[in-house]
Amino acid sequence: MERKKLVVWSGGLDSTLLLDNLAKESTKENPVETISFLPNFIDSGKMKAEKRARRNYLYYAKRKGYHIKNKTIRVSGNAQPTYTGWAQQLCWLSFILPYIPDDCDVYFGFVQGDGVWRAVNHFYEIFTQFKYVRHAVNVELHFPFDDKKKWEVLRDFRKARIPYDCFWTCEHPKVTVVNSLSTRIEACRKCEPCLTHRAAKQEVRMRTKK
Repeated sequence: MERKKLVVWSGGLDSTLLLDNLAKESTKENPVETISFLPNFIDSGKMKAEKRARRNYLYYAKRKGYHIKNKTIRVSGNAQPTYTGWAQQLCWLSFILPYIPDDCDVYFGFVQGDGVWRAVNHFYEIFTQFKYVRHAVNVELHFPFDDKKKWEVLRDFRKARIPYDCFWTCEHPKVTVVNSLSTRIEACRKCEPCLTHRAAKQEVRMRTKK
């Protein structure tokens, strides 16, 4: 029996490429499962943009013949994670624990430079305690992109020919209601993720010219 694959999927570049890599091997009998969270501490515009990007990707994946089972969970409460040594990404591990099935591989798309590496030992400690409490000894945690830089992920995303509207980056996008049926979402181009993405595009462009 094949093991279940569960991707923590934000709708960002890294987790979407990770999902696409795994979805290529999916079957109707063993789909890739994804879980996405809607926490209150994230900018509402970003949540809207990521939801749209996820919807675009799922439409693309269906046309490709991939099998994906997506679940979106709204997280109540307004407690925002602190940044004094505890990466925001620890929240994602805490959020996902109740939804992990047995005999499952859990995937996160973190890359080099992500804040999670400051607290990765806490990640593993929490996960190990979870396995002990749940008696879920066959659950494993994976970081397939831990050796990749952002520009490498962007390069691979382009090589995979995934449409650009299937991921979102900006932390504080501008949302404009065009009419009752249309909303325009624009990146701020000033936040850290926007600047990181711009640098990644420049790096890919430079290396492609070589």
